[in-house]
Amino acid sequence: MVNYINNEKDFNPIKVGKKGKLFELFVSRIEEAKKKDDTIEILVDKSIRNLEGNLRQFDVLVKSSINNFKITVAVECKEYSNPVGLEKIDAFKSNCDRIPEINKMVFVSKSGFTGPAIKTANFYGIELINISELDSDKIFDAIAPIHFYLQKRFILLKRAVLYHDGRRKQLTNFINNYIEFEGILGKDNLNDFCTHYVIGLPVDEWNHWFKGAAKRTDHIEGAYRIYPKLPMKISCEHETNNVAHFDFFFELWEENIMLIKKQAKQYGEVNTGNVKAKVMEISAKNENGEEIVGEIIQTDGSPVLVMNINIIDGKQIVASTQTNINLSKVLLIKK
Repeated sequence: MVNYINNEKDFNPIKVGKKGKLFELFVSRIEEAKKKDDTIEILVDKSIRNLEGNLRQFDVLVKSSINNFKITVAVECKEYSNPVGLEKIDAFKSNCDRIPEINKMVFVSKSGFTGPAIKTANFYGIELINISELDSDKIFDAIAPIHFYLQKRFILLKRAVLYHDGRRKQLTNFINNYIEFEGILGKDNLNDFCTHYVIGLPVDEWNHWFKGAAKRTDHIEGAYRIYPKLPMKISCEHETNNVAHFDFFFELWEENIMLIKKQAKQYGEVNTGNVKAKVMEISAKNENGEEIVGEIIQTDGSPVLVMNINIIDGKQIVASTQTNINLSKVLLIKK
């Protein structure tokens, strides 16, 4: 699920977390879970120019089109301890003014809104969303017996052997070598190429490496051979090698962390009371002291749950992942 690398000594997580504050990312993931169309774009911390040419920043933008008519929804996210006041509503409306492409405005709060803020939002046509705690997590009774785990995959790259015209060359420095293919713009760091190749293996193939292993935390030695479909080169600062194919050797291991289900919440409209999504918060800490937070989202009674994970080191999101769980299939298997 979440990709981690170990380069020689230190653990260096692949930084795939999106830019943005945790609450903005939380809201964007709910919008992602709600969407019914794969063409809908969910953008975090994006700016748009107004009619005067000035950039205006928005926490979340939801972009779509209906009959070739483009629609943009601007979403403001506030994580305050007190209810949002009318001055914040005014500021959001001012930010959206003179941007013709914005068709709808939505304001999301974790602490509700004051009466004047609600009246002002209604006047401006701003939809208000409040995230409130549920007294019971009965909406998630179906998943109560299910235990959720985060699988962290690790790889230690050892060496590579390059082959061309009957000759072979050995490399141990993956960081300072780059791989490129004829006709394809750009080149990839050899370390990243090999790491992503193995870390991204399908579950069945990943599990194959651990057959017969006493513990999956033990280091398992392995190797892959890469045959390119296009002419390939591997180069460093002082040398370029044409390569017919290459082998790379590695050690693999993994860590599984049980995720604890916490507070259930709902994501609902203030005026209508319509609940758009229900959320179960999940959390854990791994042996390195990193915090793992996330949520399981259910929308519109859908049998598909969306599970999101962030790993946080200090205050920085160092890795994120998302997976869908078909609840009907899970229950069917459980029976």
